[in-house]
Amino acid sequence: MGATVWQFAGSVAAIAALVLLASRLGFAGRPELLDEAEARSLAAEIPGGFDAVAVGLDRARNAALLRDDGGRVVLVTPVGAHFVARLLGPEVALSREGDRLVLRDGRRTATLDLGSDADAWARAIVRQE
Repeated sequence: MGATVWQFAGSVAAIAALVLLASRLGFAGRPELLDEAEARSLAAEIPGGFDAVAVGLDRARNAALLRDDGGRVVLVTPVGAHFVARLLGPEVALSREGDRLVLRDGRRTATLDLGSDADAWARAIVRQE
C-alpha cells in the first residue's frame, strides 16, 4: 500500500509541474488583443485582404469587429491560445443583450461588449446582409 501512495503523490506532483510549466510558457488563459493595430493586422490576413476603416474592440479585449469601406465586417475571436479573423456573411444571426452583441453562425457563438458602439455595429452587420 505504501508504494501505491508514493506513486500517486509522484503523479500529482508531475501533473502540477506540467501545469506550472504550461502557465509559464503562456498557454494558460484566454488571449487578449493588445490594441486596434493588432486587430487590424489580424483582419488584414484574411484571404483577399481587408483594410479596416473602423474597429470595435470588446471591452475585455477578447474579440473585435472591423469594417472596411465596402461595408464588409470581420470578426476577430480567440481560438485556443490564438486569434482567428473571419469575414461575416449573411448566415450570421445577430441579437442584442444591452451593450453586448451576440453573433451566431452555425456552431460558433461570439459575444462582444461594445458599450455605446453596439448600436452602430449592429447596424453595420445588418446592412451587409
